[in-house]
Amino acid sequence: MRRGVWVVALALVALALLPEPGFACPVCFDPNDEHRQAFLATAIFMTVLPLGMVGGVGIWLRKRLRRLDDEEAPPEPPANDPS
Repeated sequence: MRRGVWVVALALVALALLPEPGFACPVCFDPNDEHRQAFLATAIFMTVLPLGMVGGVGIWLRKRLRRLDDEEAPPEPPANDPS
């Protein structure tokens, strides 16, 4: 148990002395504005793309099911016109 505590303590000290890996986010810390905008646009694209794909599949399934329901529905009898 004592050895585990020392290993954890040593790892925490090493992480405290090496703060540069914390600056891995290029969007927040890149001084070049063009790079920052490119990273932000890429992050937005990677967020929206899967949502769009899932939404597209959902819309396609809904249309497909409606079309199948319309094909299977019995035809309605013609309305009797008293005229």
